[in-house]
Amino acid sequence: MRLFQNFGWRIAEDVETRFYLTGVQAQSELPGALTRAQMFADPRQPNPINVLRDQRRDYDLARLANKTTVRAGANTFEMFSAVTYKDLDHPIFQVIDQVSRDYLLGANVTHQSTLFGRENRIKAGVIVTHGETNAAQFGYASPTSSRRGALISDDDQVATNYEAFVEDQYELGAGWTGVLGAIASHNKRQNTRRFGATTAATNYDLSFDELAPKLGLRWEGDGVQYFANVSGSYEPPSFSEAITANIARRAQTALTYEIGTRGSKAFFRWDLALYHSEIQDELLAVLDPVSNLSTTTNAGETTHSGVELGAEIDLFGQSWDNSVDHRLVWSTAWTYGRFKFEDHRTTGYDYSGNTIAGLPPHLVRSELMWRHSSGYYAGPLVEWVPQGGFIDHRNTLKSDPYALLGFRFGRRVPDGVSWFVEARNLTDKVHAATTGVIDNANDLDVAQFLPGDGMGLWSGIEIQW
Repeated sequence: MRLFQNFGWRIAEDVETRFYLTGVQAQSELPGALTRAQMFADPRQPNPINVLRDQRRDYDLARLANKTTVRAGANTFEMFSAVTYKDLDHPIFQVIDQVSRDYLLGANVTHQSTLFGRENRIKAGVIVTHGETNAAQFGYASPTSSRRGALISDDDQVATNYEAFVEDQYELGAGWTGVLGAIASHNKRQNTRRFGATTAATNYDLSFDELAPKLGLRWEGDGVQYFANVSGSYEPPSFSEAITANIARRAQTALTYEIGTRGSKAFFRWDLALYHSEIQDELLAVLDPVSNLSTTTNAGETTHSGVELGAEIDLFGQSWDNSVDHRLVWSTAWTYGRFKFEDHRTTGYDYSGNTIAGLPPHLVRSELMWRHSSGYYAGPLVEWVPQGGFIDHRNTLKSDPYALLGFRFGRRVPDGVSWFVEARNLTDKVHAATTGVIDNANDLDVAQFLPGDGMGLWSGIEIQW
């Protein structure tokens, strides 16, 4: 059960506030991963261990947030806050029982005016988040029981994050805009063990500091935009979900180069971006297939490179600027990723040159849709993974390629009732929608394949007023 509500109040002409309320009660059974042979024999079967332990992920979540906006001349002020409560019950390799309380407070200001006779927009702000989690783990009552047993560990975890940012966009002339900005971060991670075996890995108080700059250039004109960015990024380690002590001790940092274009010309719309990231100490989660423990570790030097392309073409040749009764639109989204270990050595193995496991290199989603001006639409859908991805970082085992066919029809209107009916995987193709990520499969058919849905029918309704 999920509830998402928001309501706003315009207090004055230049003052408005909006509250957001979220409530979730989720109960998810975890059927577990299969070997390739098991998946193709019967993709509906669960992993026996998951059945034995009644593995699932249940949680209750409540969140209240507010955003208030005040406009005063050339300045726009935004203040936002949130409080979140989450109670997690997660029987898996052990029973994970966590209660979390998270708080957020932030503000930013946007100033738009002229500087040296040209348009200038500067935005700056601060965000503070604080989270407290009581993280307990229990064993099972016996080797063949799904009942909660004795307490193994009980930890108090505290995470605090301070961020300040500034970004300036300055009109350079002739359609060009320059972008200059930076984010400064200070992050703290503290874990205190109240019960259970105590080591240096279970009691720690870590601090991380980083300044991530951004430099960009953008040109716009006649329905077309070109852009280029160079930006730094930074991610401190979080508390691991499966064990209370996060093995990663260094923050992930990266420098990313990006170029691209987006726009609309006649019957063609597009959005294209090419990127390359050089990453230090990448945070990688790896599952041990024997103990079923997940750990987060820092890799050495890695790179992420790729292409993201989205396109829409009216096959009737009608301009997107015109209002017409009928369109036949081919839409496609293609992502390509090349994720590599450049320099990463551990005891007994050199990963350098290997592909980082977890994702296939290509994903294509396409549809051919008839659209009517009254809001009706209908057409076939295709999801295509032409090449499987590696399951292990040592690159000994891959998932399989697949293609799925579907069909959707419905109606979308700006006000009133919108609806859709969608048939998915019409050929009932057996495939792995995703996989686990492990260090070494030893070229064996290990249980790391998570079957995707078979043939099914989906529908939905939305009411707007």
